Amino acid sequence: MTKVILLLLAFVPILWAEPAEDVDAEVSPAIDDYSELKKRLSALENKLGALKIESAEQTFGANLATARPLYDGWDLHGRVDLLVWNLEEGGAQVAVHKSKAKELDFGWDFGFRLGTGYNFEHDAWDTDICFSYFKTHTSKTVSGGANPQFGMPITTDSEKVHRNWKLDYYVLDWMFGRNFFVSKFLSFRPQLGMEIAWILQKSHGVIEAEKVRSKNHFFGVGPRIGIDTNWYLANHFSLFGTLTGALLWGSYEVEERETHPFIKANGDIHLMAPNAQTALGLLWDSHLAENRFHLSILLAYEFQYWWRQNQMLTLFESSSAAPFRRESQDLSLNGVTLDVRLDF
Repeated sequence: MTKVILLLLAFVPILWAEPAEDVDAEVSPAIDDYSELKKRLSALENKLGALKIESAEQTFGANLATARPLYDGWDLHGRVDLLVWNLEEGGAQVAVHKSKAKELDFGWDFGFRLGTGYNFEHDAWDTDICFSYFKTHTSKTVSGGANPQFGMPITTDSEKVHRNWKLDYYVLDWMFGRNFFVSKFLSFRPQLGMEIAWILQKSHGVIEAEKVRSKNHFFGVGPRIGIDTNWYLANHFSLFGTLTGALLWGSYEVEERETHPFIKANGDIHLMAPNAQTALGLLWDSHLAENRFHLSILLAYEFQYWWRQNQMLTLFESSSAAPFRRESQDLSLNGVTLDVRLDF
């Protein structure tokens, strides 16, 4: 009997130890699984928070990812554009020679555009301001029985008709926008702002001994709206397109002077002056210096159309009920734009 009791007492520690070992073996994995689940849940909540947005009207929806460059800089950018443009304008006639109208032919000239801007933290907005300048001139001489088509109309043909034309173009744009992806390889940047424009035009003509001087100086200011698009390709390349329009309150300072006989006419006028701009090109961009800078280079065809820009006068006899007629013709600029932008 004594031996049986001693044997049972020897097994007591073993019987008490086994359940403790089983509990540890079962509980530890549960604790580890719970900790891992908590981490995954937290990461999922962060991702969902980045995908949703609460609007200014307290509604909820999907958050569109920003498409502006992400780099370790000061959220500033600067740009320099080289413009190689050609001017076309209605009402720039010289004379009719052998039943054919002779118009001024504007060649290609150079201009530039300078800009700077800033990226805001507020809803990933950005702003930029840029100044564009372009200057061009041309002239033409028609000899031998030419009927002049400017100045005081002459019923008889002239032996020599000469006319030159100069244009100076200054435009200042200040825009706000937000660049965001609407799909994996397509981004939009709607923009809104204002535009200020000065377009200064002068014409000097000679009809035999008579000299004709014309001036058409335009100043306008008004709202501008548009959208930029990027269609992303491989290896840092994308197709770029833009379409903008502006409606300017315009003031035209118009004057005509002739020497034989001396005549001076003023035709100042105020008109709403709309314009539209579009560009299409190929863009290359990349980060530099371990993500401290972002460089983009754009080569594009740009086209601008300005309605009713030429308000120069054609005079009639002073006794006429209508002493002059306005050209009221459109102006267009088109050509190649090379844009270099650095974000820093």
